[in-house]
Amino acid sequence: MTQNPQQPDDSQPRPMPPDYPAASGPQQPYGSQPPYGSQTPYGSQQPYGSQPPYGPPQSYSVSHSANGPAADRALFNSQLLPPQAFGTGSEGFWQPSPSDRSAAVWTHIGSILLGWLLPLILFLVKKDESPYVREHARQSLNFELTLFPIFFIGSIFTLTGVGLLILLAAAIVDIIFHVNGAIAANRGQGYRIPLAISMIK
Repeated sequence: MTQNPQQPDDSQPRPMPPDYPAASGPQQPYGSQPPYGSQTPYGSQQPYGSQPPYGPPQSYSVSHSANGPAADRALFNSQLLPPQAFGTGSEGFWQPSPSDRSAAVWTHIGSILLGWLLPLILFLVKKDESPYVREHARQSLNFELTLFPIFFIGSIFTLTGVGLLILLAAAIVDIIFHVNGAIAANRGQGYRIPLAISMIK
């Protein structure tokens, strides 16, 4: 005897799905979720060290060269040097090496001993290599060229007392300013000789 499948009884009420609160948010149907294999693999995440830096990259120039950037080339032009390149506190502007300090000291000591000869040699040798030595040699050379006519006039009138006084006064002024320049050069500071006429730019 064949049994017929039981027909659903519409007279009985069907159970309703639970009423979840709205705070739980809309529930995404199971079928609409992305398959497990389509998720982003862990290894494809951006590594920590490769994040772009904040702000534009900065470049720093350590060495000064006449063929370098415009900021470095300006150091080799005495007319473009700012006021903070001279006097107390100018060590941070120049930041010279010990060898540059020694060479700058000799531009002043050599001026006392040999006149304009040694600062001229150091100026020609270092003018395209070290802006610090170049400026000290330039100051020494300009000061010696400024005093040269005074020494020449004093030597003409050597036989008179006036000539001797001129030579003595010029020598004292020469020693004082060059000693001050040598002290500043040893400290790593820029030094501008007040009475020097800027003949060498």
